[in-house]
Amino acid sequence: MEDQERKRAKTIFSFFKKKSGEETSNSSLKPLSLIETSTSVDIPMIPVVVERQGPQPQTKVSRIPFDENELDRDPALCIPIWKHPDYNQDDVRRAYIKWGPNQPILAEYLRTKTGVQNRRFQESWYKKFPWLEYSISKDAAFCFPCFVFQGHEPLHPTFTVDGFSSWKRVNNGVKCVFLSHMGGPVSTHNNVVRNVEALKNISMHIDKVMNVQSSEEITKNRLRLKATIDSVQWLTLQGCALRGRDEYVMSKNRGNLIEMISLMEKLNVEINDIFLEKAPGNAKYTSPMIQKIFCIF
Repeated sequence: MEDQERKRAKTIFSFFKKKSGEETSNSSLKPLSLIETSTSVDIPMIPVVVERQGPQPQTKVSRIPFDENELDRDPALCIPIWKHPDYNQDDVRRAYIKWGPNQPILAEYLRTKTGVQNRRFQESWYKKFPWLEYSISKDAAFCFPCFVFQGHEPLHPTFTVDGFSSWKRVNNGVKCVFLSHMGGPVSTHNNVVRNVEALKNISMHIDKVMNVQSSEEITKNRLRLKATIDSVQWLTLQGCALRGRDEYVMSKNRGNLIEMISLMEKLNVEINDIFLEKAPGNAKYTSPMIQKIFCIF
């Protein structure tokens, strides 16, 4: 019974009593705040270099000046356009297009023995195939449009890199190599031919077209504005009201200002082509707000 009472009298703290050795050792310990630091130790400061991670500034690449006189006209010796610097490729392409195909006219072209016969390039092929080029150094034919627009991997290396010189395969009817190279209306050759023609037509370049359109719009806007101001000045001088009760298109009387502009349209063809319903929505110059502004000035 006594043993059972002892066990009941024990608590959980009785299992974690400190030993006599731990008490003495712990008593010798002092709090960190009570420890006196009699000596000070100088710890050298080591600078920490932090490397900044991010995009490094790119070094400027010096551009190679372009001189069209340094370009070679012989198609066998020409450097492919894609091998030129990116910033010069358009200028190189325009220079070659300005010159056109290299078509030298010789008294006699080099003869090549094919089997029993001697064959050579013929001058008449220039008229039949205007895109044709001839290389004197290599005695071979090339395609000018395909050279101008060839990429890193030319689709027709025979007519852009290697050159064609098997003359017996030219005058071969439907199997003519030049005709096979041209292909159908949507072939690669015909597409680049159209690209060359488009670059030749400078007046249709996007910058030229935008300049022409902008100048035309300026002229039209000035004419609209002048007609509106003149109408407002005349009506104001006569003491007439500008606006009407119903200014919609189907109205029989749209107000003095719009009716006067309609009369000017009948008398002037230029005004008739650019005013009222034919004018852009943001440049009619007949809205109530615009009429009030004109009256102020």
